Amino acid sequence: MKSMTAYAQVKRDVTLTAGGAAASTLTMRCEIKSLNSRYSEFSVSLPAILNQYEPGIRGILNEGISRGKVYCAVRIEAGRQPLTVMLDEGLLSGVRSALAKAGIKNEDTLLAAVPFDQLFTVVPPEFDDASKEAVLALVRETVAKLDEMRSAEGDNTRKDIERMLTTIASDVAVIRTHAKENVERQMALLRENIHTLTNGAAVDESRIVQEAGMLANRVNINEEMVRLESHLQQAGGMVKKEGVSKELEFLAQEMLRETNTIASKAQHIDIIRATLSIKSLIDEFKEQLRNIV
Repeated sequence: MKSMTAYAQVKRDVTLTAGGAAASTLTMRCEIKSLNSRYSEFSVSLPAILNQYEPGIRGILNEGISRGKVYCAVRIEAGRQPLTVMLDEGLLSGVRSALAKAGIKNEDTLLAAVPFDQLFTVVPPEFDDASKEAVLALVRETVAKLDEMRSAEGDNTRKDIERMLTTIASDVAVIRTHAKENVERQMALLRENIHTLTNGAAVDESRIVQEAGMLANRVNINEEMVRLESHLQQAGGMVKKEGVSKELEFLAQEMLRETNTIASKAQHIDIIRATLSIKSLIDEFKEQLRNIV
């Protein structure tokens, strides 16, 4: 079991080379954080010189991280970036010519008339395969650290879920203990009501037995108990596995449905208290499931 919420970062020096020669050694930091999400969503932020590696980085994230909203950022913290700045001489000449025709010769007006990012273009060098592998290795290492944290957080979540399931099992045992008494109590209540309604007059005993049998079928919770215990056992076996959040969500919903049915048939105070406890624990259980893969 793994949590979807985690954070990891790795900082190291990375040498980028072009044509086999050392181009620049840069200090890079890769940060990855993942949050809850029903789907896999990846957001990647890179400096301009690393944009060429975004497809490879997304591939690593997709392969190493299952489910969650994931933010990955690679930043350059130190070192001189090997960038080439290109001037658009055609654009510069055209603007100068237009300004001259208008009688404007001030260079400041030229700079104001043309946005900087249109006049100049930053061109990163074409790095070799070794550079690509160095950058991707940084991302892979960060993904591995993130996975470790997701596993550690998931282990804590698993222990909490196991605690909930153990408590639910105790409540189910309480219900099982008082199930027969619950039927007997309602049968006694039926006889009492009949006696009250008839003012103590003689009543056909066979009719009472018939009504009692129908009542016993309505208030019997054995089938619900069997299903609830089965769902509980299945959930207990699944929490040690990975990628079972959807299955556990289904079991939680089914356990809640059976508990509600039991509660609707209950007259015994201990059964009522146990069902209230189970429903509260199932709500906590479902909340935890939203944070696991």
